Amino acid sequence: MSNLIKLNENIWLFPFNPENVQPNIGVIIDDDQTILIDCGNSPQQASIIKLELELMKAPPVKYIILTHHHWDHTFGSCVFKGCEIIAHELTYDYLKQMKKINWSKEYLLNEIKRDPSMKLSHEAKLAAVKDWESFNISLPTRTFNGSINLKLKNVSLELSHIGGNHAEDSILIKELNSNVIFAGDCFYPKPLEDKVSLNILKSLYSQSAEIYIHGHGKPADISLLEAFIRQIEKNK
Repeated sequence: MSNLIKLNENIWLFPFNPENVQPNIGVIIDDDQTILIDCGNSPQQASIIKLELELMKAPPVKYIILTHHHWDHTFGSCVFKGCEIIAHELTYDYLKQMKKINWSKEYLLNEIKRDPSMKLSHEAKLAAVKDWESFNISLPTRTFNGSINLKLKNVSLELSHIGGNHAEDSILIKELNSNVIFAGDCFYPKPLEDKVSLNILKSLYSQSAEIYIHGHGKPADISLLEAFIRQIEKNK
């Protein structure tokens, strides 16, 4: 049975799993090409996604769009060979620096000793990536600053920089035909209130999307977003 969840005619979701820091991965299927929103927390997760797409006879992955640079959204990139990776300019800069690291079990264990505050994050990486020898970070092949549009046969995407407290390179991906927004990690339904930007939430609300897909939870609708905004305003 496929793990992919169909949201509408063109959009599917490979759902999050909080137990292994596995974020939602968006799958947008056009007539002859597939677009991924993020690419998984490891080559292992990316390989599972790739197999699921092959089993459902989806067209080849032509584009990967990265919502931001964090490892759980980008470490699966090397599995998808020859596709175009689109991201914000800041995402490219972050990944370029990350690519210089000699990633290995030993490196991460040493980093935990050096900075114990990173223990949970580094242990999650160790659990997610099983083979560091073949691991590689693929850099974006197309970058942008403010916003760009990607027009395909049946899909029209608007990519725009939104930033935020979680990651300054965060972008939104809006599928204009179905009014679905992929918000990455700039929005959670129940984040720590000091980590959420009320301005970002209001910006998302103003777009009145049918579905808001964020990185680590079930897709939200505008009523949930409105309730969350009211909750934060009440507590300020």
